[in-house]
Amino acid sequence: RQGNYQLACKKYTQAGDRIKAMKCLLKSGDTERIVYYTGVSRDRDIYILAANYLQNLDWHADADIMKNITSFYTKAKAF
Repeated sequence: RQGNYQLACKKYTQAGDRIKAMKCLLKSGDTERIVYYTGVSRDRDIYILAANYLQNLDWHADADIMKNITSFYTKAKAF
């Protein structure tokens, strides 16, 4: 394993498998890219994956993370 998760995400997206692409991004731990990819994908399962990941971060200290968690769950209608 080389740990090049962004490239794997790109290739999975090109192949049309957005769930696997999102899981690669989650492994990379790049929060900005995860939030961006989630907004672009507009898929219920991806919204839930991203919101669950963001909950593991220090969302008490960062208001932007809290806003993203709420909006992702709302968009996924998972409340």
